[in-house]
Amino acid sequence: MRKNILIVGEALDLYRTQTFMKCVMDNYQLFNLTYISAKPYYKLSGNPLICFIQKIKRRTHLIIRDIFILYQFLHADLVYFPAMFVHFRILKAAIFFKKKILAEYYISMFDTLALDRKTYSEHSVTAQRYKEFDTLLQKHSRAIYLNLTEARRYAALCQLNLDDLDYTIIPLCVKERTKALLYYYSHKDTPFNIVWWGTYIPLHGLEKIILAIKAVVKKDENCHLYIFGNNDEAAEPYGRIIAENGLTNHITIRNDVTFYNGKLEKFLTEHCALSMGVFGDSEKARSVIVNKAVEAAGMKIPILTQHSEAFSEFFQDGRSIFMCEPSIEVIADNILSIKSMTVAEVEHIVNNSFKVFQDNFSTAAAYAAYENLLKEYVQMPSNYIK
Repeated sequence: MRKNILIVGEALDLYRTQTFMKCVMDNYQLFNLTYISAKPYYKLSGNPLICFIQKIKRRTHLIIRDIFILYQFLHADLVYFPAMFVHFRILKAAIFFKKKILAEYYISMFDTLALDRKTYSEHSVTAQRYKEFDTLLQKHSRAIYLNLTEARRYAALCQLNLDDLDYTIIPLCVKERTKALLYYYSHKDTPFNIVWWGTYIPLHGLEKIILAIKAVVKKDENCHLYIFGNNDEAAEPYGRIIAENGLTNHITIRNDVTFYNGKLEKFLTEHCALSMGVFGDSEKARSVIVNKAVEAAGMKIPILTQHSEAFSEFFQDGRSIFMCEPSIEVIADNILSIKSMTVAEVEHIVNNSFKVFQDNFSTAAAYAAYENLLKEYVQMPSNYIK
């Protein structure tokens, strides 16, 4: 008899969840699949009357959605929660019905919002509620962590022992893209373009990267940093830092260049010589692997990031990645060192990096990991996944 798998959460923008769904559907002889979006509809209007009506609609939708989810729980053999899933009621209902749960432990909202971004005080009601959610999710599911370093840290944040938990490691999963030309290394008279892309959050240590460029151009002016973000307002503080340090000729900020519109992949392919990783000061910054580093590896672009146990689980410093201490002077020295490398030296690094990508971070690698996990589930007793 086929097993019923229920997915509750958002899946459309997540390669790993899409890969899991494809794996389930490819094994249709073994599984039935039901997917329910947990995202509430009806964005609220500024008009008070319309807003009131929309709130009623939203509440009605949530009630109907929750009833439908509860009905599906009765039939589900396995419940899968995608990355970024934070729905307390749904999690508690799955636990109450004693469902077997697979949960993507992509990030900890407690860690992200309280410890890293400082949006909430660590001891605030909101932060403690996120911590309670993290604790329940890890204790009552088979958690899927991105790497062992994060797994240990997230368990410890909730006063849990990782060895007592049921978990699996499936690394970041990103789409393979066009390979970069790395034109600079064979034409040293062309601009040395460094690229950072992502969101403007403290984790990335973007201010350090900007100030490192200031140190670099004092020694070698043939260097330009491109910052590709996603929010004009959030970019403003960095624009001021650039202007105050006289770097407007060496640093460009744009917030309309993304993978979604195709502009970022094209720019990286044709112009990028070096990608920048993460240089933040928080414990989280030293414990994670960021998407842009994996994306760069998949495009055969050299990567410079700070030393991290998480990166060291997969990459080797000086062989498949460049790692350094997250100080402005050291970052600048490493940029200049990479800039002076030969074509053969750079190709050796990026080929090794791409092999790491293929073996660990590609959709093919994730697919194989999910398939093994599902096969294990089918073969194990019904109470195997907690």
